[in-house]
Amino acid sequence: MSGLACITRSYCFSQLTHLWKNYGLKPLPRVPISKGSLEQCIRFFQRGRESWRYKNNCIFRYQSWHSMSTLGVTPENIEIVDTYSEKSAKNGKFKQLSGGVGSSFVELFRDSAQYINAHRNSTMVIHIPSSLLLRESKSYDGNDQLKQPRRDLTLVDDIALAWTLGVNIVLIIDCKCHVNGRLELLDSYQSSLPFNETVPINEELLHIIKEVLGGLRFDLERLLTKFTASANNGHKGGIVSGNYFTAKPVGIIEGQNFGFAGNLRSVDAEKIRSAHKTNDIVVISPLGVSPSGEIFFVNSYDLAAGVATALVAKKVIFCLQEGAYLLYRTRHDRKLLQSLRYSDAKELVNIYLKRISMQQKGSDCSNDGVAEMVVAMQATMPSLHAGVKRAHFVNPTNGSLLRELYTRDGSGTLVSRDLYDGIRGATAEDVISIYELILPLVKQGILIPRSIRKIEESIHLYHVLTRDGNIVACGQIQRFEGCAAEISCLVVHPDYRKSGMGDALLGYMKRLCVQTGAIFLFALSTQTMQWFVERGFSEVDFSRLPPSRIKVYDHARKSKVYMMVIDGDRDLDATELLRDRN
Repeated sequence: MSGLACITRSYCFSQLTHLWKNYGLKPLPRVPISKGSLEQCIRFFQRGRESWRYKNNCIFRYQSWHSMSTLGVTPENIEIVDTYSEKSAKNGKFKQLSGGVGSSFVELFRDSAQYINAHRNSTMVIHIPSSLLLRESKSYDGNDQLKQPRRDLTLVDDIALAWTLGVNIVLIIDCKCHVNGRLELLDSYQSSLPFNETVPINEELLHIIKEVLGGLRFDLERLLTKFTASANNGHKGGIVSGNYFTAKPVGIIEGQNFGFAGNLRSVDAEKIRSAHKTNDIVVISPLGVSPSGEIFFVNSYDLAAGVATALVAKKVIFCLQEGAYLLYRTRHDRKLLQSLRYSDAKELVNIYLKRISMQQKGSDCSNDGVAEMVVAMQATMPSLHAGVKRAHFVNPTNGSLLRELYTRDGSGTLVSRDLYDGIRGATAEDVISIYELILPLVKQGILIPRSIRKIEESIHLYHVLTRDGNIVACGQIQRFEGCAAEISCLVVHPDYRKSGMGDALLGYMKRLCVQTGAIFLFALSTQTMQWFVERGFSEVDFSRLPPSRIKVYDHARKSKVYMMVIDGDRDLDATELLRDRN
């Protein structure tokens, strides 16, 4: 039977017999042949090129093995075509190969490369509600079906992908949703476990929490293991969990004994870092042990923030169960607000804590998204103040975590540590200090001369950065027509250069420009051109300047013009991230 390609048997005997007779062949014995094989037979017969033979109750097609490669490709039928030939242009598959199809993926991947590099080897603490933990349809109350159908999330897959890309991950599990489902089955419990406040925990409830957390942790480790086990040798790792923190009891407050409810006492940061050195994903449940051996249930929001603080993590991320976003009211409309400074976020939390009632709606996992975001944002305030660089609040949509981490526009809300601490608008008392700061550069010819009187007349355009009450940097912003603004007189004291103060002041002035509607930022320079180029400015012809600025352009000085376009606050967030990698 060498040299024969066998076609499997079928039950469509009458159709094949009819086809067999049409080709003038001998009667076909009754043999079983599959429907798929019948279609294959028909295609072979219609080609009329192969030699057919019936043998041993099977149909065979003869073809010489010498004219066919191991994988069944006939070399004489292969044609090499020039990329730009007419045949290639007519071929639909050629577009896919040449970038006509799928080019959007290429652009997205190129744009994401800078974020992949920025996040590599950085530590991120991710808080996950139990309702978003698993891809499978798991119930919240022990039954086989979900109470309410939810989105088919792939959050665990996205976390594993971020780990594959070099992120050091700590996962904090919030189990309250699943615990509430168990409590509904018990007649002895009339209330649920709220997500936003500490309640007394008795021994029976603690036992339920331990059971739920054990199952959740096992399922999470099971789903993550398929990624860590298949990783290449250069990024081998595993899933580890254990007592990475100690807890202390809440105690008795206003006569109320909180039992096994606890607060975070300390975090074993070195133990977590040791796990990250071996590329392990660290999973932490909100059950902590005290030095005396007692177990306490800790609020998972406070635990995530506390772990991030102890590790001085680059990011702490809260995956929201219901989701929420910010809208900023202007005089004419409302616009989506995706980023906040630490000081603004702190004030926003205080406002909403007074407005809303922090009560859970019920045990069906339908928590108020607004209250959930406020609670998470409130928990991050101490972390941001202590050194954690950024806090993210991600909505429960497919791929939202990856978009938030690896795209410029993101998908959630970002709160950044206040990088602009000490920057303020200049006042009349600052005139002399500004003059003394810029005078050495004026003498070197780097800056144009500015008299004390001229500085005083335009003091409202200046901004200063102070340390210990002393001005160590200054800059000027002047608005022009056509949504343009000029940044000038940007000076940092020699003792504070290469410390990031120039970048901080430039970023602050950029945000002021965006708030006032300026899109095109430009600067004139004769000697510090490279500094602006390294920060995203591009050289343009002086004719690109606003008309009113062209009129006062000093042709004798021949300053070069550098310009950049700003596409909103999120663009500035991305710039700060990429410049602040350490």
